[in-house]
Amino acid sequence: MAKAKTRNNLAVAVVGRLKARFLLLEEMGGKTAIGFLPDPADSTIPKPDLRCSLQDFESLMGENRGERRLAREGREIAALELEAQRRSLPFRLINNSFASFAGNNAPPVPTPERGGEYRPGAINLEMPSNFGGPKTDRVARATALAERATLTETTTRNLTNLEARVTYLNFRETERRIQADRAAIVEARLIFNRVTRQPMTFLDGLLLGQSVELLVEYEELRLKRALIAIEMMRETCGALEVPFIQPSADEGITTIGD
Repeated sequence: MAKAKTRNNLAVAVVGRLKARFLLLEEMGGKTAIGFLPDPADSTIPKPDLRCSLQDFESLMGENRGERRLAREGREIAALELEAQRRSLPFRLINNSFASFAGNNAPPVPTPERGGEYRPGAINLEMPSNFGGPKTDRVARATALAERATLTETTTRNLTNLEARVTYLNFRETERRIQADRAAIVEARLIFNRVTRQPMTFLDGLLLGQSVELLVEYEELRLKRALIAIEMMRETCGALEVPFIQPSADEGITTIGD
């Protein structure tokens, strides 16, 4: 029973291998040989040259990122409103705030955008159009709103710093994995070059599958590193400049035998 099941599985594997080979040949335009190596990522994807520390990245983002600037300005506006209420006349029961001068026809705040064009999300500043009651009540209300604006800035700073730390560490971890995989990639390309230029055995097929997985993962890592660098520049609104080194021939990774 076990033997029959094994033979059946082997037959399915052989048919699957033939199908994969024929599909590959079809995609290649009918070539009868598959002795080729894809262009390595080292020769197609530029390398970002990031030379800043985590502290520098957080500082640049804090000064330039839209959400941080909006939260900072909101705190300053609330503090000015509090000072205005403290200096207001004591006998007035209703005192206007800066919000009373806002136009009803103002355009709506756009939604945040994190795709091809960075645009910060809106920071909701809570402020009534006027303050009513005795001066002590007006000042107390303005004080509570100013404290709320300060808390909003603190929360925004903590969240964006956390996001900056995650992004930066992801970049460094991706770099570390690329460096650690370089020796394995050289071996994988050697195997790919040898196996695809001769009749393949079952063991060769397994080796080919493993080498292809390594090559694909390496390509994805290099692309991921470039995308993270672009995201870091976007998060600092262009204040962080990351030069990209154009691809050059790498003796350890380039196509072998071509």
